[in-house]
Amino acid sequence: MIRRAIVLVTALRWALEDCAGLPLFKRALLAAQKGGIEEFYIVAREAAQLQPLLQDTRLKATLRWIEGGLPEEFFKPDTKAGPATSTGVLVIKAESVFDAKVIEGVQNWGLGEESASLAVRKGTAERGTSVRLEGEKVAGLGEEEADALTAGILLVKPETLRGIDLGDHRNPITFTEVIRHLANKGTVRAVNVTKEFCQEVTSLETLKGVKKALYKRLGLPTDGLMAIYVNRKLSRFLTRVLIRLPITPNQITICSLLIGLTACWFFWQGGYWYGVFAALIYQASVIVDLSDGEVARLKFMQSRFGAWLDSVCDSIVYAGIFLATALALSRQGHANVLWAGIVSATAALVCLNLDSYLLMQKDTAGASNTSAPVGSGTATFLGMLSNVDTFQIILFLFVFSGQMLWFTWGMAVGWGGYLTVSLSRLFLGWIWRSRAAA
Repeated sequence: MIRRAIVLVTALRWALEDCAGLPLFKRALLAAQKGGIEEFYIVAREAAQLQPLLQDTRLKATLRWIEGGLPEEFFKPDTKAGPATSTGVLVIKAESVFDAKVIEGVQNWGLGEESASLAVRKGTAERGTSVRLEGEKVAGLGEEEADALTAGILLVKPETLRGIDLGDHRNPITFTEVIRHLANKGTVRAVNVTKEFCQEVTSLETLKGVKKALYKRLGLPTDGLMAIYVNRKLSRFLTRVLIRLPITPNQITICSLLIGLTACWFFWQGGYWYGVFAALIYQASVIVDLSDGEVARLKFMQSRFGAWLDSVCDSIVYAGIFLATALALSRQGHANVLWAGIVSATAALVCLNLDSYLLMQKDTAGASNTSAPVGSGTATFLGMLSNVDTFQIILFLFVFSGQMLWFTWGMAVGWGGYLTVSLSRLFLGWIWRSRAAA
């Protein structure tokens, strides 16, 4: 595992430039930390302007400011994370933006006879340090007949950095100079990261492109058509505003809950037009709910508590809609419909929070299974009810057609079935694990 990185701040202007709510310098550190880096050696001009950025509870890694050469302790075998750690160290250009998965992928780059492996982008029209390649070998830098651009990440053998002068706070070494130094000591292999999110920022044009790419990547694999073509487009617009405010993702989640409860109040009033207003307000709640996750991912503020709070708030809004609609219909003289609302509200509260709990347990336990390998098809089908996209479409269809009575009974049947299957799988899973342990 590679857990150390040298961070080069060679252009203070770009290092301090805002990129989706975070300065580029801090974004590089947080992304690298998320990718597994635990120790940073920072080389920077005018470090005093950067140091206040590091007073952040999100930064858990060890931070060291370096001038001149690297300390001798840097070259000692790093046994903290196992023997494989000493095989390489990262050199990261602070004025670059990359996904944490790129840092995780560096573990597979490897260093054989090469002195270093350099991330490059091929076939792009962006500005940056040009690289001429011969096969997978870096044959030259800054030449007109270039094949690629550097992408701001370099994997090196620690020993190849021995004796290199990193400069001081007035004149730190540049990323390009490090590459040239390594090329003089041996072969520098090029690793193509064109299809990955990994890019240097060298101009306003590239910064604009990076921001656009960051927002575009905010979607999730579970997003349906409603999210992709409607909700995400609106939530990204809201997120661009919220990331500039001193508001946390959890506070945004609470705002989403309050908007959702307002929708429940309108459903409770009964009548066609109150139902239409309620559905539109619920739509706003969904958009704000998407934005809390987007802000969390952009600002590296994801947490288990935040995931739990999001699940609880979603379940409260679902249950509130079911109960409010049933109460409104019962006042209109529809017999027994209140029981349908109670069933669907109870099932939503239990199922959504149970699913969230089991998912957290699975993440904690790694690849271990948390349920029995039965009934997965039925559970997946019924689980579509808890998907925001599916629920929105169903709700809108029944609201605008004025058939909320059928909606209430249908939700009672669907969520009641979901609860039955969920509890059955949980019970069978307990039996299955008990037998496996025996």
